[in-house]
Amino acid sequence: MSTQKTIACGRYVPTLLVTLFFAGCSDATRSVSQIEHPPVLQVVATSNDQTGVAGFPLGVPLQVQVLVDGVAKSGVAVKWSSTAGVVAPNSTVSDIAGFVTARWTLGTAVGAQTATAFVESTTGAVVQFRAVAVEQIRVEAVSESDGQHAAVGTTLSKPLRVLVTRNGVPVVGASVIWSAVSGSITASSRSDASGIASATWIMSTSAGSALAFADIPGSTNGMVRFTVIADPGPVTTLEAAISAIQITPINRPLTSPLVVRANDQYGNAIARAPVQWSVISGSAALSKVDSLTQINGLSYATAVTTGKEGSVVVQATLQARTVQFTLRFDPPEWLILLHTNSSQTQFSSVQNNSIPAVDTLSVGQTIIWRLAPFDYDLHVVEVGGTPPLYSFEFPYAEPSDVRFTFSTKGTFQYRDVYSRATGTVVVR
Repeated sequence: MSTQKTIACGRYVPTLLVTLFFAGCSDATRSVSQIEHPPVLQVVATSNDQTGVAGFPLGVPLQVQVLVDGVAKSGVAVKWSSTAGVVAPNSTVSDIAGFVTARWTLGTAVGAQTATAFVESTTGAVVQFRAVAVEQIRVEAVSESDGQHAAVGTTLSKPLRVLVTRNGVPVVGASVIWSAVSGSITASSRSDASGIASATWIMSTSAGSALAFADIPGSTNGMVRFTVIADPGPVTTLEAAISAIQITPINRPLTSPLVVRANDQYGNAIARAPVQWSVISGSAALSKVDSLTQINGLSYATAVTTGKEGSVVVQATLQARTVQFTLRFDPPEWLILLHTNSSQTQFSSVQNNSIPAVDTLSVGQTIIWRLAPFDYDLHVVEVGGTPPLYSFEFPYAEPSDVRFTFSTKGTFQYRDVYSRATGTVVVR
């Protein structure tokens, strides 16, 4: 048998009986529900014991949950009050999860303050929030000292400067802590009569964007960030960025363009430095020449043959600094690749990029066929008709080449027996 609440003649009567009859009532009494205890309020911990700026809202709204017998209760009116400042709204109804939320703007006095949430006419449905109001100390960058440029390894022309205020009034003697991601900076300084604190910053030897920070522990707006650009110094070296020696058959281009790099004394690349390219010996021409270094400090030039075999020297010059490249154009050589890793095995000409390969050469010159890449299939080049005039099996080697020198004029078809890829050689 349990305690219940029953309706008798329109009145709630607590009783230990499951069902009672009262004289003068025409109907039997009917059971309603178990008696509910009064609601209680539970503080959401993350909204309590905050620190905020006097006269400003706290960062996290105040929040309580209404519970009845340990279960969230909606529709309960919760009111708010505070010893300082304003809690708004001052009355709120709990939501479906039993939560009630309000925003507390602290009073203007510095120190401890309290706010209270309560349910009227209910004993025990009262909770208290605590907060500490602190002064509004702000650290702000003086704009003219931010965004500067300076050469690597040198001191900024203008010191970094911040303004320190307390509740809008400049602060004298405030200690500002300085730090920099790179370079060397004043460790700390104090604000003067105008609230200004400054620091001297020496750039590192690495070019690029650099960061520094000013901070007063407990300031309301946190660290102040400065960004400056450390520029490369003057040119001190010009160096080859690729091998200074290249050798190629006269009928094929060099394996790469000629490249130099301009650096300062710390090895930083220098952009827009004027570079002059020239052929100082041998027979060659220059094309696609960079007259100014790019953002990475590189300047490019492409050397092409004029049809004569032999050695060539190309020189790059920058402010009396020179780099020389030695090139050699050997007798012509025809290279044809048999591509074995594509969806369709095929011959391609390195000389003219034709697919299937078609090459024209003179009597007495040599063709080189090469597997690209090598595989373990039995590839055989057959030149001529059926039966073939010549037949060559690719060796098990890397590179896997076969060579043939044509001694008679004519047009010759060739094929790979394994893949049936074909190509053409015209001999004049």
